[in-house]
Amino acid sequence: MADLKALLRVRITSIKSTLERQERHGKKEQASIHIANNFNSIISDISSEFPDLASSLPSPIYSNFPFSDLGLSDATYLDLEIYCEQVLSLLDLLE
Repeated sequence: MADLKALLRVRITSIKSTLERQERHGKKEQASIHIANNFNSIISDISSEFPDLASSLPSPIYSNFPFSDLGLSDATYLDLEIYCEQVLSLLDLLE
């Protein structure tokens, strides 16, 4: 079975590659809270497994009013794409 770092990389790469295929104008829209929660889960898993990286990882994505009432997060899809790139770069430091 693959190691945890490889599995975390796959999870974050899946989000990033999907975002890269999105139209440019769509990246300005707020990310869904479900995707944000998935991203937050990955960040939490990385922090637990690699505590030395925890302070360098992006902050969790929240959902506040009025976005929360619409099922959206406070981050745009472009924000999320940037955060994914940051996480992948940090995971590369572990190699």
